[in-house]
Amino acid sequence: MAFTAQNFTTGVAVKVIRSAVEAIAGDDILDLIHRRIETIADDIPYDAELHGYFVIVESGDTLEAINDRVGFDVLDKPVEILEDCGTFWSVLFIISDDGFGVEVFVPKTGGKTDGINAQLLAMCQCHSTPGDPA
Repeated sequence: MAFTAQNFTTGVAVKVIRSAVEAIAGDDILDLIHRRIETIADDIPYDAELHGYFVIVESGDTLEAINDRVGFDVLDKPVEILEDCGTFWSVLFIISDDGFGVEVFVPKTGGKTDGINAQLLAMCQCHSTPGDPA
């Protein structure tokens, strides 16, 4: 079941599909989220309703669950930036002209990819560029 979890360690609202943020997001993803927020909202406080939010995909998340969480089909919507960040991919979708975006983190190593849609993994693998190292 999808929900929004407030991560009390980071103070950031992060949307996940099924588990608590701490259970699936390693320090590498959380550190990158902090750097993204510093870039997005360097002169005003970060607000997920204004700037956008982050989604962390975990093993077993279906494409339908991911699409439901973000509100669009991630295989059909144009990708703004797709980066290889070492142990995961970062996929950025800009939703509106005011810059509101959704950044989706997709695991790429070990058993963390089990059950994740093969087309999503292939899209990430084929179209990613070197990104911000985690």
